[in-house]
Amino acid sequence: MKQETLEEAADNYAEKWEEITGLCWEDSFPQYVNRIDFIAGAKWQQERSYSEEEVEDIAWSAWYESQFQKPENRDEEGFIKWFKQFKKK
Repeated sequence: MKQETLEEAADNYAEKWEEITGLCWEDSFPQYVNRIDFIAGAKWQQERSYSEEEVEDIAWSAWYESQFQKPENRDEEGFIKWFKQFKKK
């Protein structure tokens, strides 16, 4: 299944704005509309992002595979130290 692009999502949102928000365009204040649209965009992005747990699982798999030839380096402590240095704060 093909994932919707940002442009496709924007077009769909614009076409179905009143249905999605439950508001009437003519009766809405621009600042209120901007707020609703900003929140909707953030939610759309969040739905397409990996959770911290998913990122950690992917990173752990990569770490484990890269250390496969060196069993003495396959320690969880080393991974945690490595992972934390790249983690956003």
